[in-house]
Amino acid sequence: MRQLLLHIKNVKDSYPLDYVTCFEKPVAIAAEGMKRDSFFLVYMYLKFMRAYHTNLASEQHIDRWSNTFPHLGLKVNVIPVNAANLIDNIVKELDEGRPVLVGGDLNQLYYSYHYEESHWPHLFLIRGYEDKKKVLHIIDGCQKKTDEHLYEEFVMEYETLHKVFQAGAESYGYDVIYSIEADPKQYSIKEKLIQFIDFMDQYRTDQPFKELDIMKKNVANSASLAKGDLDKVNFELMKITKHKKVLYSELFRMLEGTLPDEARNGLDQLLAAWKLAISKFVLACHRKKEIDCAELVQLPLQYEQMVYDAVLTARSVLEREQERVEPSQTEWMTENNEDGILHILHNRSFHFHFRGDKTYNSWITDDSPKLFFKSLQNNNLAKDFTIQVELEVVGKSRDLSYHAGFVLRTKTGDMYFWGMNCGESLMLSHIGNTNIAVEVLEHDSVGLLIEKEHDCYHFSYRQEGKVNRISALNNLDVAEIGLVCKTWDEANELSVHFTGLTATSSLNETLI
Repeated sequence: MRQLLLHIKNVKDSYPLDYVTCFEKPVAIAAEGMKRDSFFLVYMYLKFMRAYHTNLASEQHIDRWSNTFPHLGLKVNVIPVNAANLIDNIVKELDEGRPVLVGGDLNQLYYSYHYEESHWPHLFLIRGYEDKKKVLHIIDGCQKKTDEHLYEEFVMEYETLHKVFQAGAESYGYDVIYSIEADPKQYSIKEKLIQFIDFMDQYRTDQPFKELDIMKKNVANSASLAKGDLDKVNFELMKITKHKKVLYSELFRMLEGTLPDEARNGLDQLLAAWKLAISKFVLACHRKKEIDCAELVQLPLQYEQMVYDAVLTARSVLEREQERVEPSQTEWMTENNEDGILHILHNRSFHFHFRGDKTYNSWITDDSPKLFFKSLQNNNLAKDFTIQVELEVVGKSRDLSYHAGFVLRTKTGDMYFWGMNCGESLMLSHIGNTNIAVEVLEHDSVGLLIEKEHDCYHFSYRQEGKVNRISALNNLDVAEIGLVCKTWDEANELSVHFTGLTATSSLNETLI
């Protein structure tokens, strides 16, 4: 048995591990796979709860995750395990399409710097397994000798995870694993940002600044503070500044265009003011001088208020923009389109233009650009319907490796591609598994259809006015439908045009 969650894949960011920890990065990657546009929002929620005093229980990782996920349409499941049933429980969750998070002690990970030298807690993100080979597919950074914060896909033997988990149970009391699932509702990025700003506004305490309380606490004991103790205080204070760096860097980036002009330099000024105040505090403690903490943090608090006011102003702008959004702007969701391969035209035409500088495959990993139809989700997928589109490859279509057409993704993350294959045939393919049906058809254009009748999906094509059914799949628990084009082998220039998209229910309702 083999399972690989193709929708769970690495998301690159440049934050080192002292800014985003190994208990934060894998959670954000898993969240992004389950709900698009969640990756940096997870960072923002987690860092807010670590940077400020809140009215929430947020000392433990699971507390912060549980506070975060409902606002993103996600849920964290806590599954009690022991060494005997660890793998069985991981496999069960993966088979349900849910990524798994497992804690452990790197003291027993043979390729880690900490192996049999020191104890170090770590969280592993598991996205698949191969039972025959007894290996798990993970996304992690421990296997790297440099740039450990730049996570990559890797494999780990069942036995290795057993040892690491058991060591974690002994060192840190780990006795559960976690999985993440998503609800079917979709939120726009503006809605998510408004929810986050409201979250900040609702849960910040009246005196939210952790730095001030830490300073006051240690001023009272400054006469007895040894250098080692003072180093720990400095580390704790600077760690809060790093949390704020991540929080506001991502929030300001996502609020680009809505922030007031005077707020553009606010983050740098805020961080610089806190670093200066912390340095003065530590130096005064070292010299056993009297310190007025309220006066010391006066400038940082001024910048805190400026930044906070700017965020609230941006929220008002977002709300006004949300009211003005036209329905047509929210009909589509793109995926893997960072390179601008996919272009959406006003007349419901869609062009995929590959420049020939790289490939975009989808089999073991998934890099293929896609467009999903928001209206073909949830209740509409329960109806009987027909969706069809005209596909044309413009220019050279032979001797190129590509598969273009419809994509169906199930609730467990399985994907099925139905469309033109290399200009030589039509193919229905279960990605990462097998090619189900092939029809030889050497044309540069074709009409593609998917017809749903009860629990059966029929895959057809139209040529010269005649519709031909090729294959059918029963009991697919489809979550979303869209358009896709993948390429492999050599990178070549390729242009694929989709036109005439329609989707109609059996009751003649227009679904797209």
